[in-house]
Parts: sequence; C-alpha cells; structure tokens
Amino acid sequence: MIKLIPDAALAWRFASVQAALVLTILTAVQAELVPMLQPLMEQDTYLKVSALLSFLIIVLRIVAQPGLERERQQLQLDKAERAALPTDSVEVWAMYLYAASQPSKPWEQVSEESKAKWRQVASAARGYAVDTLELP
Repeated sequence: MIKLIPDAALAWRFASVQAALVLTILTAVQAELVPMLQPLMEQDTYLKVSALLSFLIIVLRIVAQPGLERERQQLQLDKAERAALPTDSVEVWAMYLYAASQPSKPWEQVSEESKAKWRQVASAARGYAVDTLELP
C-alpha cells in the first residue's frame, strides 16, 4: 500500500506539483503546439523549456514554502478532531489558540514548557466558555 505524506491534502498548493502539472500539460499538447510554434522559435527551444521546467520541479521540491504552514496546522487540527478527541479537551483548545496566534511554527515543534502554558490558557478559556456561554 502506498503511504502518503502527512500533508498530501495540500499537494495542489505545492509549487513543485504546480510546475509538474504545467510540464504535463506542455507534454500533452506538444504534438499540436510544436508545429504551430516552429516558425516562431528555434528548433530546440521547446526541448530547452521542457528541460528547464524539469529542473525547476527539482528546485521547487526542496525550497521551503512558508505560506503553507498555516494550512499544515489546520490539517493537524482537523486530524485531531477526526481522532475523536472531545471538544472539551484542553489539548484541542490549546492547539486552536496556539495556531491562531502563532501560525509560523507547528504545534509539534513547540517546547513542552510552552505547551504547558498554552494548556493553562486553554483551560482558563474553556472554563470561561462553560461558565459564560453555558457550553457542555
């Protein structure tokens, strides 16, 4: 069985996947496109563009995309919710509060000391919500 990467649901946002899609489309239309463009460009231009895109895919695969961190955190939170953690779980509240205030660093990379502080804040917020909003 094939094992997917943890954030496979975000694959369409990866620059390397987008570049691979462009290369795939160019390859698919190559038979029709090259004869039409042949009078406008040198004979090996299409080959150079294809090779450049292939190399770009490799580069984009190893370049960090910090804009995806927030989406990765949301995937982690969604996964935690699907794991049947109760909504009154202080851990879930702590993860939500942390993700809302610190989108650049995943919860797994937070020190245990910081996690403990976030759990305290989450516990207080949960208590306030139960008392004030009459949540279960």
